Amino acid sequence: MAKKGFVPVGRVIKTHGLKGELCISSYADSPFLFEEINRVYLKVEGRRPQKHGLIQVRYHTQGLLVTLEPISGRDTARQWLGAEVWVRRRDVPKSQTEELRQLELLGATVYLQNGRLLGNIDSVDKRTGQEVWTIQTPEGREVLLPAVSQFIREMDLQDHQVVINPPPGLLELYGVVDEE
Repeated sequence: MAKKGFVPVGRVIKTHGLKGELCISSYADSPFLFEEINRVYLKVEGRRPQKHGLIQVRYHTQGLLVTLEPISGRDTARQWLGAEVWVRRRDVPKSQTEELRQLELLGATVYLQNGRLLGNIDSVDKRTGQEVWTIQTPEGREVLLPAVSQFIREMDLQDHQVVINPPPGLLELYGVVDEE
């Protein structure tokens, strides 16, 4: 999970070419997020996040190809394989605030109104015109929740937590028993 003030926006999945480009699988629906920022932070497990200037962004069949400063060369780039890509919340332009909200929801802990843990938000889908959250339960089940105000009681993106009150019968559809 990202530190306060940061938002995870992707993951380094491979290197590309001899000059040290990184191929990033973006968590964002919009590719324009990377075009509107000038720095990212790479976070490898067990190490502090490192700031890098964003020099160039290109589109590739497997993701975004980015050139970062001071990464130059394939060997230097390889050390960042698997790194999570973060941006500072304050660096995200106003035009991307809705995208930012969706990214901040990813991984958020979801509780039922009675305080019981339901799981974590695994994805946010807006393709149907209605935002739908996929919540992964600790037991490995997926629960699809229409993200409408009637079902959302609290949303604290700073603490990465959401409290919901799903409609009667929804959890049972997914084999989750709501023990009140």
